[in-house]
This record gives sequence, C-alpha cells and structure tokens, in this order.
Amino acid sequence: MYLYLLHNKNEALDAFKIFKEEVEKQYGKQIKIVRSDRGGEFYGRYIEDGQAPDPFVRFLKEHSIVAQYTMPGSPDQNGVAERRNRTLLDMMRKSDYNVGAENDPETFSQAMSCSESVLWYNAMKDEMNSMASNRVWDLVELPKGVKAIGCKWVFKTKKDSLGNIERYKARLVAKGFT
Repeated sequence: MYLYLLHNKNEALDAFKIFKEEVEKQYGKQIKIVRSDRGGEFYGRYIEDGQAPDPFVRFLKEHSIVAQYTMPGSPDQNGVAERRNRTLLDMMRKSDYNVGAENDPETFSQAMSCSESVLWYNAMKDEMNSMASNRVWDLVELPKGVKAIGCKWVFKTKKDSLGNIERYKARLVAKGFT
C-alpha cells in the first residue's frame, strides 16, 4: 500500500506523478486506469461549454490513462478506498497529528469571535434557510418527560484544487446520535 500525506488537494497531481513513477518502476507495467470521485482536484470544473479539465485530467490524457469516476463520497462505489481513507484519517486524528489543519472553528463561540465571523454567520444563515426550505424539521412543543436532543455547528472551509477558499460551510448536526 502506498500512502502520501497531502496538506492541500492541489498537491494530488505531484503525489500521483511520484506514485506513477514508483509503481511503474517496481512492477514494470503502465498504469491504465485511475478511479476517483468527481472531486475538483481530479476532475476539473464545469463551464458553459462543458468540462474545463484540471491539470490532473490533462496529465492522465497525456499518458493514455483512462479516468473512471464514481459518485463523490459513496463508500458503496469506492468501497475499499473510502474505508481505508476513513481508517487512516481516524488513526491520524487519534495520534494528535493534525493532517491538513484548516484552522476551522470547532465551536459556535470560536466562529463568532474569529476574523471570518461574518462569513461563518452567513454560512449558518444559509444552512438554516436550506433546512427551512427543505422542511427538515417542524417546531413543536416538547412533550413532558422527554429530553431534547442537543445539536452543534460543524464548520468547514471548502477549497478548490489549488487550495484557494471557495466558500465557508456550516452544518447543524444532532449530538451523539446516529
């Protein structure tokens, strides 16, 4: 198994070039197919005239490597790779090694007291509006003897394949329940 720790998604192409060279040298065979989700670092972006391929896609074409795409974040299609990635991330988090730290706020208080507080506030408003328009929940009286489920905000800075911030994303999630 090969493992390359990347700080940003824009490092994926350079890591793949190293991987390709190592694997092809070790096995004496050419890589023919690469399977990935449709993430921006592997796929490119859509524009009016169709797909605008990123350097990764151009590199694959130049080397006659077929790109196969699965649905993003679908463990059923990405199977082993998704589980392995999740396992590695869990291991790294538990070892206190901060992989690609984004410095995103971990609490509502942190989000409201940082320099990007207006951006995080707008992200939270977007989340609340989305939940309201999708009728995710109804506001009702809490029945007697029933304890309300707590919730928390999860903040994530979304970046493009070059590491530039695309948007600030906030999600309201239930605490401690699946």
